[in-house]
Amino acid sequence: MYGRVRAPGMHMVPRPNPYRPLWTKADGTIDTDKYLEFYGEYIDRATVNDVAGFVLEPIQGWGGSVMPPDDFFRSSASSAMPGKSCSWPTKS
Repeated sequence: MYGRVRAPGMHMVPRPNPYRPLWTKADGTIDTDKYLEFYGEYIDRATVNDVAGFVLEPIQGWGGSVMPPDDFFRSSASSAMPGKSCSWPTKS
């Protein structure tokens, strides 16, 4: 479950899918924190811990439009890459 290598040095990890979540809370809702914990573990175990970037698609389209939970993008920036600078587009 440690992702597939897409190109040399590029990895793919699961992202929160509200329709088919890998991790859920006791109440059945998607557990975004578990995904973020997994990303940190993945970076520690499957990379040399020297990550140049963490690319997130805003809407995933493999079999429909899948939107991540509202808190996912901001939470992932601080959790998966602590101490790194992140920039986000703003709404006009």
